[in-house]
Amino acid sequence: MEAVKLLAVDLTFSGRTVAVGRLWPALLLTVTFVGCASGPNPYQHLTARDELRESSDAITFKYGKPNIVLDGMQKVVELPSRLLLGGRLSDNHTPSEETRETLTDYMQQNNIADVPVMVNQYDPLGEWKRLYENDEIAPVWKYTAGTFTMINYMIMPGRVLKRDDYNPFTNSLYVNSGRLSDSLHAAAYAKDVHNRQASGAYAAVNTLPLVTLWKTTRAVNDVVCYAQAQDNWQLESGVYRDQYPQAVVETMVPAGFFMTPVANIALAVSGGAVGYAVGRTVEQQRQAERKAAEEAESGDEKSEESLVKMAAHENVVEEESRDPRRERLDDDRSSRRE
Repeated sequence: MEAVKLLAVDLTFSGRTVAVGRLWPALLLTVTFVGCASGPNPYQHLTARDELRESSDAITFKYGKPNIVLDGMQKVVELPSRLLLGGRLSDNHTPSEETRETLTDYMQQNNIADVPVMVNQYDPLGEWKRLYENDEIAPVWKYTAGTFTMINYMIMPGRVLKRDDYNPFTNSLYVNSGRLSDSLHAAAYAKDVHNRQASGAYAAVNTLPLVTLWKTTRAVNDVVCYAQAQDNWQLESGVYRDQYPQAVVETMVPAGFFMTPVANIALAVSGGAVGYAVGRTVEQQRQAERKAAEEAESGDEKSEESLVKMAAHENVVEEESRDPRRERLDDDRSSRRE
C-alpha cells in the first residue's frame, strides 16, 4: 500500500491541546480493513430481482414536495461547490430509476422492507410521530438519544445538506443525495440495527464521537460485499471514492462541537484527505485484482480453445486415415511401386 503522509495537527479540545495526527493511524488502520477480503461474502447466494419482488414486501417511497425555504438554503449550501466546479453541479437530487431499483433489491434482500424511504422529505411532525410509535426501541433510548437525533433533523435537514442517513429511532431512511453508494450505505446501517437485539442501546452508542466509526465501517463493508457479489464495479468504485472520505469525516464531526472553528475545519479537511487517499489506494488495488482475474480468465479461455482445436484436428486426421478412398489410393501407389 502506498505511503500516505499525514499532517500532525494540534487542536484545542476542551481546553487541552491534542495531536490529532496521532489519531489518524488508528482511523487509517480501521478503514483499510474494509472489504470482503476480511471475511466471507455474505451475499454469495443472491435472489433474482423478479423473485424478490414476488416474495418480499414492497418498499415504501415517500417523496417530499417543493419548499421555497429549504430549496433556497440548499442552493446557498451548494454555492461553494458550484464555484469550484464551474457550475457543473446537478440540481436533480432525486434518485434515478436504476438507483431506486438497486436500493429496493438491497432492502428486500436483507429483509428490511419495513423501513420507509423518505426522498427529499422534511417532515418534523411526521418524524416525531414515528419516534413515538416505534416500539422496537426502548423508551429510555427513544426519548434521550432519539430526541437528540430529531433536534439534529430539524436544525440540520438532510434535504438541505444532501445527506443520506438512517434514523433507527424513527426507523426512517432518508435519501437526499441521489447517489446510490450513499443510499446503500444508509440502508446497510438499517440492516445492522435490525440485526441487533438491543438496537436502541447500539444506536445510542454509535452516535458518540469515534465510536461511530464502527457502524460506518460495517456499513461500508457490507455495501462493498454487495457490489462485488453483483459484479457492479461502478458501485464498488463509487464506495471507495465517496464513502471512504465520508466515513472518516462523519466519524470526527461530533468531536467538532467541542473544538474551535479553525480546529473543526482542519479536522474535517485532514480527515477527508486521509479517507480519500485510502479509498483511492484500495480502488487501485481492486482494479489490479480485477485485471489480473480477467487476464487469467482470458488465458484459460484461450487454452481451452486451443485444446478444442487440437482435438478437432486429431479427429480429422483419424477420419482421413480411415477413409476407404485413401486406403485404395495407398494400395494403388503400392502396386505401382511393385
